[in-house]
Amino acid sequence: MGGEGSRGAIVLGEVPEALLADFEAAVGDGHDWPDNGRSSRFRAQRNTRSLAFREDPTAFESRYAKASAAPRIEDTEWRTRFPEVEPLLELVQQTGIGSEFGKVLAVWLKAHRGVGVHVDDGPYYDAHHRVHVPVVTDPGATMKLAGESVHLERGKIYKIANTEPHGATNRSDRDRLHLIVDVCR
Repeated sequence: MGGEGSRGAIVLGEVPEALLADFEAAVGDGHDWPDNGRSSRFRAQRNTRSLAFREDPTAFESRYAKASAAPRIEDTEWRTRFPEVEPLLELVQQTGIGSEFGKVLAVWLKAHRGVGVHVDDGPYYDAHHRVHVPVVTDPGATMKLAGESVHLERGKIYKIANTEPHGATNRSDRDRLHLIVDVCR
């Protein structure tokens, strides 16, 4: 595994530009993605749009943030419809962080918006590492991690400390896209 980065974000590896460009072109700008309920269910996520490649299909039947350590995580139709995600997931596995995926989401954070500081807590989060792969970003798009504002650069794979207070701010004029991957510990 890598190791450079801030206290709250550790660089695990890199992603070739061509793979990022393929993924970005495939998923588009997110405006036509179906509403999966995440942005309306969770206050911290109200300024986001997300597309789930793997998720618990019962997640929104109860308070997901408090889900058990072993929710029923399954591939969604979007993983099949967007095979461009597969090389990115393979690179995450190759970092050595783990090979079994939990939730996998593409998440757009709207321009000039943010995700409030929050903590992902509960057995599910204790059992998974959180990985971010910035696909579309700008120096004005930062995350609050370990008390620092950190810009996560395109082309890198980061492990973040999501069981500690964290949030995001996008002060740029364009939406920010991250692939977010949970990997079993």
